[in-house]
Amino acid sequence: MVGRKIAAAGEHIVYKYGEDKIIKFPHGPIYYANPEEAYDKIDNEFRLANRYFKKFLVPTRLLTYEENGRKKYCVIQDFIESRPLVPEDMQNEDLKLQFKEIMEANNRMYLNSRYTLEFFGLKGLIFHNFFPRMENIVVTGDKELKIADFGMISHLNLVSSSPILRWFIQWAVRRQGKLLRKQYLNN
Repeated sequence: MVGRKIAAAGEHIVYKYGEDKIIKFPHGPIYYANPEEAYDKIDNEFRLANRYFKKFLVPTRLLTYEENGRKKYCVIQDFIESRPLVPEDMQNEDLKLQFKEIMEANNRMYLNSRYTLEFFGLKGLIFHNFFPRMENIVVTGDKELKIADFGMISHLNLVSSSPILRWFIQWAVRRQGKLLRKQYLNN
């Protein structure tokens, strides 16, 4: 049932799953350092995403299980033909309106929880000059915006994190805000 590898992102490896789905398995420093913490993180982010962005989420199931007494998970989503959102898309009034709706939901979520959607993904934040697009917000063939990855950044992680991780989280929040203002919100 699990097919070929499609992508490797910051926190998940993505495979084709059956005829019309994908499956994401966790990997990366957060997962390997503390799988329990990674489980709690994805569980919380999944609940927040469903609460604030349900209309825009790619249909998603979070499967949780225990293995050797440890909580684990995988994410199953519908496979959709899409492409990353790019700044030029803000010239399309329908896409611009949908993006505004996502931003308003994100602002509500941040005010209530101190979490913000991770719009660009790790690659998009670090290599934005070479890949100027949002990796986690995609445009379908029907000109609908979808949130393909509901990963989030939280200032709450600053309390218990290592100094390097605290610095990185602060940098990511600042960088994301700058990119959003410069390339998506001023069009």
